[in-house]
Order: sequence, then C-alpha cells, then structure tokens
Amino acid sequence: MKSECYVTMLEGFVEPQLRRLGIDPTALHFQQDGATAHTSRNSTAVVPEMFRTVISRFGDIAWPARSPDLYSSRFF
Repeated sequence: MKSECYVTMLEGFVEPQLRRLGIDPTALHFQQDGATAHTSRNSTAVVPEMFRTVISRFGDIAWPARSPDLYSSRFF
C-alpha cells in the first residue's frame, strides 16, 4: 500500500467511522507498525493530528519493529 492510499483510508474511512460510532479520534492512542506507508512524510504529518498519541517507529512513543510487547506499561 502506498502512503497516499493509507492516508486516504484513514481520512476517508477510519476517522469518519470512529466519529459515526461516537468516538473522538483525538482521544485515542493509535498504534501502527514500521511499514513504509506508515512512516512516510505524508502519513507522519496526518496521523499525529488525527490521534492523541501515536505509538510507532516515529511516533510519540517509539515502538521498535517486531517488538514482543503487546502494550506499553506507560499506559497502565
């Protein structure tokens, strides 16, 4: 998937679906892996504006590729 498709999916489907369910995306922690589409300039500019915290390779909370941890103890 190219970064343009990823951003279009987030803006055109994910965000509207969350809002339709009554969920404010800016209150969520969003975790993604280190895929090229997730770490491109295009998506790293959009995702942090859409979600409260980004858990990713270049996010607010660094998350290494292939990490065995399922969650960060920082949140608990």
